[in-house]
Amino acid sequence: MTLQEAVQLTLKRNHNIRIAGYTVEEKRQAKEVAKSAYFPSIRNDSSFVHVTDTELIQIRSGSFGVVGGTSIPPVNAIINQGGKTLRPAGPRSPSR
Repeated sequence: MTLQEAVQLTLKRNHNIRIAGYTVEEKRQAKEVAKSAYFPSIRNDSSFVHVTDTELIQIRSGSFGVVGGTSIPPVNAIINQGGKTLRPAGPRSPSR
């Protein structure tokens, strides 16, 4: 067995050495996280609002005809066209 093989075998089987290696990696990652705080960050706080004029359309009873003695539509109908669309973009607050 060569020295290199003995070192590799020790690294594989010794729990204390393996744990120490994980600790070193953990410290490296913590260092990267701390280092990232020095860089600028980008944030988006925007909103989208779409408003259309509300048009009420009235359809009179029977304006589409009569089928089997029943008027289409059977009663006067008022249809609301348009409305509002509100969509926020960016960080969301926690759900309640």
